[in-house]
Amino acid sequence: MIKDISQATLDVIEAIKQKGAVKFTYKDKDVTRYIKPAQFYGDFEGFEGVDVALDEYRKFSFKSMDRWDGYFASAYVIQNNIDKLEEAVQNLERLLKRLKDLAIL
Repeated sequence: MIKDISQATLDVIEAIKQKGAVKFTYKDKDVTRYIKPAQFYGDFEGFEGVDVALDEYRKFSFKSMDRWDGYFASAYVIQNNIDKLEEAVQNLERLLKRLKDLAIL
């Protein structure tokens, strides 16, 4: 569980107001999540929002978070970086296929 839930709550409020995103690690999976929050649920037990990388709406409990990295001004900047990485992976896959077709690999 993260240590400063009050700061995380304030970051989520700011992200909702500014249409930004928050970044954190969830449930010991060592996977960093970028979420564009929409609202809180329960008595501020957690929040709901869109996972920017997966484009899925999900709920996240503060109790299940391992690390809180905070608020980011724009989810679109994060998504743009993810898109660039995905494009680079696709380019590498095409290159490997061409090299394999040429019997170099």
